[in-house]
Amino acid sequence: MRGCMKISSLFGVLGILLCSACQVTHNRQGYVFDPKAIASLCQGKSTKEDVSKALGTPTCILSYDPNTWYYLSEHLETESFLEPKVTEILCYMLEFSPTGCLKRLCASKKAIEIGLCPEAIPLPSSHGGEFLKQLFRNTGRFKTLKTPGPTRR
Repeated sequence: MRGCMKISSLFGVLGILLCSACQVTHNRQGYVFDPKAIASLCQGKSTKEDVSKALGTPTCILSYDPNTWYYLSEHLETESFLEPKVTEILCYMLEFSPTGCLKRLCASKKAIEIGLCPEAIPLPSSHGGEFLKQLFRNTGRFKTLKTPGPTRR
């Protein structure tokens, strides 16, 4: 009788542990949006400084276009040991005029791809573009130090 109670209590504890392992974990990554802060922005009037005060530091500022700011957020759900699933994506793109005024504010619930276009933006190179020339350009440029040999007494 005691053996049955030990086994049943062991199965009960294992069952509770297994059920708690299947619990879904919610995780938000990126920027947490405040609807009041976004509503306070006015196109044509708000400046970069106003946006920084209201929304904080952007998630991404493109190096080749500093007048476009991105605020990105995603909501993930993870169940036990499975791969996390993205359940919600929210992207805000803020475009500024050259004078620094907010020109356009776009919201999207789809993932956006932010990348470079190699054809449109040439990368700087000071060595003509030949790979081997760039690789070996320092060969022979520096003198080797002569180390004195062992001395005899």
